[in-house]
Formats: sequence, structure tokens, C-alpha cells
Amino acid sequence: MNAANASPVLFQVRDVDFAYPRALFRLAGASFSLYAGQVLGVIGPNGSGKSTLLKIAAGLVPPGSGSVTALGRDIFAMPRRERARILGYLPQQAGVHLDFLAREAVAMGRYPHTRGAGFLGAKDLEVVERSMEATDCLNLADRLFSSLSGGERQRVLLASVLAQEPRVLLLDEPTSAMDIHQQVRFFRLVRKLCTQGLAAAVVTHDLNLASRFSDRLLLMKDGRVMEDGPPESLITESILASAYGSGIRVLDGPDGRGPLVIPDPGPGEGEGA
Repeated sequence: MNAANASPVLFQVRDVDFAYPRALFRLAGASFSLYAGQVLGVIGPNGSGKSTLLKIAAGLVPPGSGSVTALGRDIFAMPRRERARILGYLPQQAGVHLDFLAREAVAMGRYPHTRGAGFLGAKDLEVVERSMEATDCLNLADRLFSSLSGGERQRVLLASVLAQEPRVLLLDEPTSAMDIHQQVRFFRLVRKLCTQGLAAAVVTHDLNLASRFSDRLLLMKDGRVMEDGPPESLITESILASAYGSGIRVLDGPDGRGPLVIPDPGPGEGEGA
């Protein structure tokens, strides 16, 4: 799918610079765009700036320079509730000691749409249930959030993000606590949501899931965007070696749906038992 030609731009990060106080790391000139219907996989080695870039994109951290716009508007000039109706952000780590039922945690996602005392109406409750159904966590509704496993918590948190009814999803390593089957279901759900008109940027360390479910990949290293393009042109041994170092092999996928990335065991490794 050539989303750049077929769909409108929903979200843009342009030439963003950022530096943490008293730290050597710096995000330098980072840019990307999100189009309706598109999944952008954000990949790169540890410390490359992926999470920092997503925090800036979500409006949590103002950049030193550059711009972030949603639907053509500066997100930092938007009231918080309005921004939350457009951007849904799922952080890499969320508090696990919430003394709420899972259903209540999801209902918190409706805050951009409530007024006054924040009571939920019939439509709000319908959205909460629909969001929990979509993320396969309706069976967890009456359990305490703090009692859930890591994968269960992530599904509940994604349901809370979906309850905002955003146009853009910004997801930071959303499947890190999930088993392989849950990871695949999660990425299929994000893919399905984007076919319905949303756009998503997903930070992940799993190059195979990123390649299989993303329309485009953003490859980062040392605070800079190294590559931005379709998986089939970006997932190559030479490009990945420039970011991750040697020891990576790229093979043809077994079903013809994208390249397969595996570690190179090296001479003599993996032989015998």
C-alpha cells in the first residue's frame, strides 16, 4: 500500500531536536509522518531514541526545536482533552498498582469525552465494552488491574487508549510482556484498526513482527533517523548491520510475506549438543 499517495497525512514530526540535561544523548533532526490507514514500525538498537521520540510525539516532552502537528495543528498548543481525542499513547511501562478494576481502568480512557463530574453515559459505556472486546480483555473486566499479568495489563491499557477514540496510536513496545501468540494477535489488531482509518506508530524490538505488520519502518540509531521506508527495502543485512552491528542474517520469509531476520550463529556455534 502506498499510503503516502492514497491517504491524508494525520500526523507529522518535523526536524525534532531534544537533549536530556547532563546527558550525552541527543535526538537530532528526527522526522516522520503518519498517514491514515498506515502502521509505522519504529526500530533500532537500545538507546537509539525510539521512546524519546514517541514521548515527544505524544506531547509529553516538548522538543528543543522542531514541530509536532496532528491534523495540521501544533499539538503543544492544543488543550489536553482535545489532544487526547486525537492521540492515543501507550507507554513502555505503566503503573501496576492501580487499585481499580480492569473495566474502571479502561473507562478512564473516556476522560477526553466527559464533562463536569466525569460521569459516563450510555455511549461511553458502550465504547468501553467495545474497546475491551477488541483487545480480548472483556473476561478481565472485574479483576483488579494490579492482579493482572504483564500481557493482560497491556491489553487492558490498549483498550483504555482505544476508549479515547483517537485518530493516531503511539505505542511504545506494547508487546514486550506478551507471549508470541499474544504478540501476533496484538499486531493483527493494530493492523485491523488502521485499515479502519487510524494511523499507528509502534516501537518494537521484534524485527520480524515489525516487518510483517508495518507498511513502513523507521530505523533509528544514536538519536537519528537512519532509514525510513518499506520493510522490503529496509530489512537487508547491510542496512541492519549499519544499525545493530554484524551477526544478523536476512532470509526470504517462508510464506512470501516479508523477510525473515535471524541471528547468525557464527562458525562452530549451534553444532553438537
